[in-house]
Formats: sequence, structure tokens, C-alpha cells
Amino acid sequence: MNRIDRLFAITVVLQARQRVRAADLASLFEVSERTIYRDMDALTESGIPVISIPGEGYDLAEGFYLPTIQLTVEEAKALFLGAEMLKSQAGGAMLASVESAIAKLNDALPEPVSAEAARLVEILHFFVQPGRLDLEDPRLLACQQAIHEKRVVWIRYHSYNQDETTQREIEPEALHYHDGAWYVSGYCRLRREPRSFRLSRVEDLRLQAENFLPRQMFAAPVNAIEVRVRFATDIVRWVRERQHYTFAGEEPDGAPSGEGEGLIMTYRAQSFRELRPWLLSWGAGAEIISPAEAREEIRAELRKMLETLD
Repeated sequence: MNRIDRLFAITVVLQARQRVRAADLASLFEVSERTIYRDMDALTESGIPVISIPGEGYDLAEGFYLPTIQLTVEEAKALFLGAEMLKSQAGGAMLASVESAIAKLNDALPEPVSAEAARLVEILHFFVQPGRLDLEDPRLLACQQAIHEKRVVWIRYHSYNQDETTQREIEPEALHYHDGAWYVSGYCRLRREPRSFRLSRVEDLRLQAENFLPRQMFAAPVNAIEVRVRFATDIVRWVRERQHYTFAGEEPDGAPSGEGEGLIMTYRAQSFRELRPWLLSWGAGAEIISPAEAREEIRAELRKMLETLD
């Protein structure tokens, strides 16, 4: 914690707890008592009316207070729940920063507001795969730097759709977090069009010295394939519950649509490879209607699976 943050935090503590000993402040902020004495002098010089009571500690002059954060109960709940969600996903230094921010917010909020928010946090819990939102991933940090400084990035990338590794130079524009993974989007000099790259598939990444000028980019037309799938009546509900991100629509399967009816669902993907593992997870409950190439690809995959069981 830098000195400015510590001085503000000391003022908040004095306002919340009233009288506090130098030794307690030193322990709380992990500094020496001599540092606390200097901090108190600095607060006094800046106009904060700190009172030193020999043998008892420090206090603020009666009537002085820092204005509290003006948040409604619902706003406070939103901040606390957002922090709890981040805690469930993040780790490392970010986790410590989140906990520190929550503590400061607790001190600054009026007691009834913080108490109401705390009651909600006590009963709502987030169970997710830990460490997925890795805000300290070196690739993520390097991309952040490249975007801010408008620097070209060289990557060695393993594409899922083509199952091949290529070397590319990209002009990064933005970072996105989707379905448990970070993506960097920008102009790909190899393909000469805007592209998006999943960071977990970046095997190597290097910032280049070269700077680039922002481009007026438009989304490149995607030659998407359309896949139509008939789902059995007994799994329609569960398919909807964990629907694939390429889902485009649904229609009744020769019967009035409704909850519990069998349905034909349509998916639009850049490659059938994106959709194949998810479709296989539904077993015989998912029947590919079209295209024929997708049906044959599933047959081939099933034949390979049977061979491994022989």
C-alpha cells in the first residue's frame, strides 16, 4: 500500500473506530510505529484535525468526518456481489486486492447499508471452476500492454478448427472474456482480416517494437455452415439448459411446439468441429438432419470410438 492510500485508510479507521493506538495502526498497516507518527503529522499538516491523547492514542476532532459514499442498498448489494463473483474466479494478487476493496467499502458505507449487503452475501454463493478468470496470465498482460501502446504482437497459434499451428502478426484491438476463456481480437496480417484468438491456444507471444495505426475494421463475412439437429423429446429441456453458443433457432418436429416436445434446432458455426464434441455428448438423443457431411463426420467419429473398445 502506498502512503497516500495509507493516509486515507488511517482517516477512515479513525472515523469508524474513534480512538486508536499507534501500535494498533502499525500492526494493521504492517509498518513501524515511527511511520505512523510521521503519517499523523502529515494528516495534521493537510488539515485533518487529528488529536493525540497521551497514553490512549489518536482521535479525530468532534464534528469532523469524511463524507460517506452515497450508495443505495441495491447499489451496495451489486458491488458486494460483483466482488464475490470476482473472488470466486480470480486468484493471486487480484484476490488480495478484491478483499482489500471490500474492507474499505465496508468502512466507508453507512452501517445499515453495509449490513444489508453483507446479509445477501452470506446466503448467495458462487461455485465455479477456480482460477478460470486469470487476470495475471502473462499473455493477457502482454496483450493489454500492446493494445494501450498500439504495438504489433507476434503469436504462435494452434487453431482448433484446422488443428494446425501458424505464426502470425496481429494488431490487437480488444480483449473479451467468454465462456471461461480470454480472447484477443484485432487485425490478422496473415489472413488480412479481423480475427479473434483464444489466449489459451496461443503457444508463444512476443510484443514487437513496431507500432500500428488503428484500422477502420469491419467484421469479415464468415462462411458459416448451418447444422440442423433433431433432439429427442426427453432431452429437449436439458439441451436448452446448456445450449451451444452457435444456436440459431428451433422449430417443432412435426408436432406443436412446447415444453417437453421434440424439436429440430439449428446451429450456425464457422466449422462443424466447433459443434461436434457437444453434439456427441447427447448420444443417441441427437440426430443430425443436415448437412450430409456432418452426419458422415459423426459416423466416422463413432467408428473410431468403437474401434478403441474392441
